[in-house]
Amino acid sequence: MSQIETQRFISYWQSLVPQGQVPRPEHGYMSDDGLSALSYKTPLRKDYDPLSLKDMVPDMFMITTWRDDYRLRLNGANITHWHNAELQAFIFSDLFEPHSQAGVRSALSLSEVREKPVILSLRAKLETYDYIQLSIVLAPLCNRNQLTDRFIGFYNVDDEAYKVTKLSKQPFKLLNTRLIEGEITPMSERHKPKLNQPQLRLITLNGQRLA
Repeated sequence: MSQIETQRFISYWQSLVPQGQVPRPEHGYMSDDGLSALSYKTPLRKDYDPLSLKDMVPDMFMITTWRDDYRLRLNGANITHWHNAELQAFIFSDLFEPHSQAGVRSALSLSEVREKPVILSLRAKLETYDYIQLSIVLAPLCNRNQLTDRFIGFYNVDDEAYKVTKLSKQPFKLLNTRLIEGEITPMSERHKPKLNQPQLRLITLNGQRLA
């Protein structure tokens, strides 16, 4: 995995964002104009096709949401191998050490409200007692009522250890979280997606919320 994979993931998610102003129901009714603040920019879950990122599927997962509860629903083979466990129905924030958990939940909540992807940068300990740094990229999806009820994400690990070893039982340490505020431009003539500036906004550092 690399920065290019992060860009591919975000580019695909952004390609699913509804175009123009699409009205969002609120409390069972529309506003007078049916638009403005009620417009939504979160892709519909029904439009998401994991086969569009087929080679990334082993490193991808899905979270189901209910209020402030974020639980793993599906995860790829590489993630199951790395954690050496089935994570279905596992609370996502419980993958992190206790003082990091509030920052993780805040990042997901802000991503849902702002309707933008978020990147969690973290440190993990392997069974070999080595530490590696990695990022988890997450993006919201909504149901037909335009309510966010899923997050899709993937582990971006630029380290061969991810393929040949497993994690220790030590939880992740959250280093920072960043909200994606730019948009991926169309593929350039060199076939490399580029992110407009500003592309990232730091929202937590060492588990403390900044924005």
